[in-house]
Amino acid sequence: FVKVPLTIRSNGSTFVDDETFDQADLLWSMRQSEDAPSTACPAPQAYLDAYQGADDVYVVTLTALLSGSHNSAEQARLLLEEENPEINVHVFNSCSASAGEVLLAQKVYELAKSGLPFDQVVAQATRTVADTNTLFVLENLDNLKKNGRLTRVQAMLTGALRIKLIMGSTPEGEICKHGQALSVKQALAKIVDIMAADDRH
Repeated sequence: FVKVPLTIRSNGSTFVDDETFDQADLLWSMRQSEDAPSTACPAPQAYLDAYQGADDVYVVTLTALLSGSHNSAEQARLLLEEENPEINVHVFNSCSASAGEVLLAQKVYELAKSGLPFDQVVAQATRTVADTNTLFVLENLDNLKKNGRLTRVQAMLTGALRIKLIMGSTPEGEICKHGQALSVKQALAKIVDIMAADDRH
């Protein structure tokens, strides 16, 4: 397993999502900044370096609709296939992030470890992407306001009411709103209801 990290910039500081990453420092920096944080996806060369040393390479990326990571990984795949056409490489668009990526990576690992051929691992893991639904609660709306996705008036109203937004992903991997609640507890209860109503499971 090889991790190819993104870079996050906030309030003049740079955070690399590797073993040096400190979430508390990033959150503090984001609170201090008047601007929304920005991210930079890994360059194709970073992916190409990570692909070395294996005959079968499975790559899981952030949803392609939110990050250029998938495109960089695909560019690296093309470069590797030109140099070493005998190596198998597949880049999965997770259509998710965070835990969704981890679930897909674990599925790929289980399938590959079971001895399935490369093509069958890809086919079965691809079905896992379609069967996965990402849901989460936004406890704080500051970054939505900072990056222009929430107007000042909306931010003031939702902040005053302490509304928690229930968010999720579309099948294509785009972030969407599922609802709202007045507390995290209520929001989590609504997430359970959404999961129970999901006819894919």
